[in-house]
Amino acid sequence: MKITANFDDFELAGNGEKWEHIPKAHQNELIFIAKNILQPARELLGTAIHISSGYRSQKHNVAIGGASKSQHCYGKALDIYVSNLTGLALFEFMIKNYGSKLGGIGLYSNEMIQSKFVHIDTRPKQAKNEIVSWYYTANGQYISPTTFMKSLANKHGYKLIG
Repeated sequence: MKITANFDDFELAGNGEKWEHIPKAHQNELIFIAKNILQPARELLGTAIHISSGYRSQKHNVAIGGASKSQHCYGKALDIYVSNLTGLALFEFMIKNYGSKLGGIGLYSNEMIQSKFVHIDTRPKQAKNEIVSWYYTANGQYISPTTFMKSLANKHGYKLIG
């Protein structure tokens, strides 16, 4: 089912999940992201945004070693990439244009996806201009956002916490 001009329920469900098995409240969260972040971002960029990880059932999340309170399990998170952008460029684009809607953003350095992968989520904000953030290193460690990530966010009026 088409959710927006460029995104459908299959992409948002992702990971072999069936849309009809996703709780309605979680579907609504995914629809919010598609309509208020993904579709407008795609139109601004003028190119495709790919979803590498969408909704996750608790069972699937455990199987892949996801965080125990992963926002993916509540329909509030997507992992995305844009073929012609670096992860850092996409990270800054999302903060600059959608920081007010983001509760979390993560930048992943992973050789398999050539550092293009960014996590976005709509968890509740602790403060208006704060966004929970992290950097996932190429050797598999989650660390606090780097000084450079913080400076990019600060340039657009946001503070990264994490």
